[in-house]
Amino acid sequence: MSVILKDWTERGGVQQTANSVIHQIETLSRRFHGMTARAYNQPPIRGLSTTGGVEFYVEDRVVGDPAKLEEICNQLIKRLQSHREIADAYQTLNTHSLQITVEPDIDRAKYYGVNLQNYYNALQATYTNTPVNFAYIMQDQSWVYLQADAPYRMSISNLDNVYVKSSNNSMVPLAAISTVTSGTAAKVIQHFNGYLASRIIVKPASKYSMGDVMNVITGEAAKLPKGYYYDWFGTSFQQQQSQSNSILAFVFSLAMIYLVLAALYEMWRLPVVVLLGVPAALFGAAIILLLSGKENDLYFQISLIALLGLAAKNIILLVEFALQWMKQGHSVRDSAIHALRIRFRPIIMTSTTFIAGTIPLVIANGAGANAQHSVGFGIIGGMLGSVLIATLLTPAFFNLVMKKTQKERPNN
Repeated sequence: MSVILKDWTERGGVQQTANSVIHQIETLSRRFHGMTARAYNQPPIRGLSTTGGVEFYVEDRVVGDPAKLEEICNQLIKRLQSHREIADAYQTLNTHSLQITVEPDIDRAKYYGVNLQNYYNALQATYTNTPVNFAYIMQDQSWVYLQADAPYRMSISNLDNVYVKSSNNSMVPLAAISTVTSGTAAKVIQHFNGYLASRIIVKPASKYSMGDVMNVITGEAAKLPKGYYYDWFGTSFQQQQSQSNSILAFVFSLAMIYLVLAALYEMWRLPVVVLLGVPAALFGAAIILLLSGKENDLYFQISLIALLGLAAKNIILLVEFALQWMKQGHSVRDSAIHALRIRFRPIIMTSTTFIAGTIPLVIANGAGANAQHSVGFGIIGGMLGSVLIATLLTPAFFNLVMKKTQKERPNN
C-alpha cells in the first residue's frame, strides 16, 4: 500500500521524516513473528521502479529450480550485507509460502468413471476465478468470473461438497478421488528476459551513492555459480546505461565553450587559457563534496555542468582585459598582471555575491532538500576553487599560452 505523509510543515523533528517512518515500519518484522515488512521511499524517477534503491535480477538460465535460486540469492545477499556501502538487501523470491496441492487419484477416477477434464473443471470453477465473458454495466465493460462463494472455498475440506458427474451419471465427491498434500513453494514465480529470476533490492548506506553500491554488486555478482547471471533493472539499469552520458555532456560543454570563445576572439589559442582554469573549479567542488559527506548524485553532477560557465566567466573577465592591454603594446606578462590587478576585486565581489545567493540551497529544509543541498554545495565549492585558485593561476596560463604573440602584436 502507499502511505501519504502529512505536509512538511505539519511534521517536525527527526522522528517524522520519511526515513524515520520507513525505519518504524520495518521494525514490525522484529515485533511480530512470521511477519515481513518492507518500506521504501519513492524512486527518484517515477515509472522506472517501485521500490527505489538499486534493483537487479538474478537469472537462473540452466537449472530452473526456484528453491536453488533462492538459496543462491540468499548467499549473494549475505555477501552484499558485509560491505559498508550497503544498508540492507533483500529479494522478492520466497519459496517457503504454504501450499496445498490437490491432485486426482487416477485409479479411483477410473474406478468411478470420472473424466479428468470434468474433474479439473469442477475444481477450477470452485476454488479459482474462471473468466466466463464480460457484460456492459453502466456503459462500462465488466468481466464475469465463475467461482464458489467465499464460505465454500475457504477450506480444502469443502472438497466433500463439490461433486463431479461420472460416466454412469452419478455424482462423485471430489474428496473421494483426490489426494491432498501440504508443503511449501513459491507464491509468485518471476521471469526476467525469459528466465526464472529473483529480483534483489539493495538500499545504499548513508553517505554512499547508487554508483558505489552498483560497483559492490558487480564485484559480488561475478562470484555467482555457473548458470546464474544478473541484469540491472529500473533506475539502476538507466544509470548503468547512461554512465558515459555525463562524461559526454561534460566534454560537449567544454567543446562548446572553446568554440564560442574561439569565434569571439577570432583565435584558437586564447580559449585554451579559459579552459585551463576550469579544473580548479572542479577541484573545489570535489573538496567540499568530501568535507560535507554528500553523495556524488545526479544533482551534484548537474552543478558541475553549471560550474563550467561560472568558472569560465571569471577567467574571461581577466583574459578580456589582458588581451586589450596587450593590444596596446604591453608585454604578455605585464598584461596578465595588469588584468589581475584591476579585475581581482570585481571578481571577488561578484563571486561572493553569487555564493551568498547559493547559501539558501545549502541550508534548505523540507521536501527535496537533499537535491538542493547537492546543487548548493557543488556550486559553492566550485566558485571557491575558481576564485581562490583559477583566478590566481590565470595570469600564468595567459603568459604561457600567449607568449608567442608577444612580438606580433606591436607590429599590428
